[in-house]
Formats: sequence, structure tokens, C-alpha cells
Amino acid sequence: METINTLFASAVARFHERTALLEPGEDGGMITLTYDALQARVQQLTGYLQERHLAKGERVLIWAASRIDWMVAFLSVLLAGGVVVPLDVAAVSPVSVTVTV
Repeated sequence: METINTLFASAVARFHERTALLEPGEDGGMITLTYDALQARVQQLTGYLQERHLAKGERVLIWAASRIDWMVAFLSVLLAGGVVVPLDVAAVSPVSVTVTV
């Protein structure tokens, strides 16, 4: 069975220096990230999560705008064995969020 982790690894192996993600920049231009650069950032954050002893199956809330950093966080949590709980910052107000452990 293919997972997001294996699909991402396959995409990195296949597309290396091709653009993986685009994000509007503050100057009106576009910020781009290649598959290799995305993988490097994902591996760095994954290492951080593992150093912090993220347990397999542990839920990680990602409450951020849809940006490159969101995708890095999403892939890193999955690679570290966690479960992503995404919240859309535009759809949820801070007052209405209740987190149950």
C-alpha cells in the first residue's frame, strides 16, 4: 500500500530540481521550492520532532495558513509517525477551538 510518505519519496526521486511548491511573496513575486529543497526542509523538521520524542500515532495540530511551511509541517509529522490534525485559520476562530488530549 502506498502512503503519502512513499508517494512523496517517489516524487522527490523522480523530479529532484523541478518546482514542488509555489507561494506568493510579499514583493508580488513567487517563492518556489524544488522537490529536493522541500525534502531537505521536511527531513530537518522531522529530525526535530523525533528529538522531541513525537510518539507514533500522536496527534499534532497544524493551525496555519496554507503556505510552504504548512506543507513542510504536514509531511514532517507524517514522516515522524504522527497524525496531522489540520485547522484552517480562515475557517476557525481562536475562541472556538477546544483541544482535547
